[in-house]
Amino acid sequence: MDAPHGGQLQRAVAPMVRSLYHKSAVSLYAPVRVLADWLSIEAELGRKAGQINSFTSAIVTAQEVVTGQRELALAPAIVAVKTAARRDNPSLPRHGDEDMWDPNLVLDYWRAHPPSTVATKRARAVSLVMLAIYCRPSDLARFSVAHTIIEGDTLRYRIRGPKERRNAGYLTPVQRLEMLPADSAEAEFACPVRALLSYWDSISDLERADDPRGVIYSLSRKDGKISPLGAERLSKVMSEVMHAAGVSTVFTGGSARSAGASHALDEGADVNHVLRRGRWSSRWVFNKFYNRARINMVDARSAAAATRRRPQSALVRAADASGTIRHDASSRTSNGE
Repeated sequence: MDAPHGGQLQRAVAPMVRSLYHKSAVSLYAPVRVLADWLSIEAELGRKAGQINSFTSAIVTAQEVVTGQRELALAPAIVAVKTAARRDNPSLPRHGDEDMWDPNLVLDYWRAHPPSTVATKRARAVSLVMLAIYCRPSDLARFSVAHTIIEGDTLRYRIRGPKERRNAGYLTPVQRLEMLPADSAEAEFACPVRALLSYWDSISDLERADDPRGVIYSLSRKDGKISPLGAERLSKVMSEVMHAAGVSTVFTGGSARSAGASHALDEGADVNHVLRRGRWSSRWVFNKFYNRARINMVDARSAAAATRRRPQSALVRAADASGTIRHDASSRTSNGE
């Protein structure tokens, strides 16, 4: 097979992959042993385990797209390098042990700046939903259209192929968000369900592109249809809201996952519910990489203490309903059906 020219790679693989090959001069067709040796050298130079995993994913993606092969991902030599990197140089939490930013800044921003355009309504929906359910931008981009339903005062949703599953066909169990009562003081500016409804209403007359994932959209100038925003754009929308609200520019849109979960714990949310809502694999992972709540380390005593008081935050009250819900076809969906 002839080596692909630049145009093929430009279309076939992500910028990170192209940059990786150009800077390292690693051939796309190098033997496994050569690639493993190069990854070992990068690890010895101080690359964290997460960076080694990213490099490996980039190489695997490029080979799969261009050659149709994925065997490299399970090659023993590659697996050995990744295992050693996790042991000798594990990734560190992005923000160390410092305090996470306060989601109340975002609530105060929307209280002072009610949205009046489609763009600002979209920004409010993105920010409130991400903080309420502790999701990554990529999770919000993967909301299943057919399973994102508002019935009465409840939003029921499922995510198709979340990052931790690495399976594009997997659907998470149904979870729900409750609408804050209309007479609640925070209903107009802090309710994620009302924000999402308001945004959907503002785009109800627009034709939607055929895509099974995504409930937040952008308008295409080419065909006049709306199509789902990807993870990068959603992260940018979240970042813009955060920084407009006064959050330090040290934090990116992805930090909403940690900020929302930490805020929920500080406000008295049930620990087990937070872990289920955010789909964390263990308390160890949550504590090390995400939990920046004032109670800090989640243990049996803090879990018991958290369940003894009712959450006061509007975001936490909306997310306080938990459990698996049956899909009801009579409900309203993100595409208005």
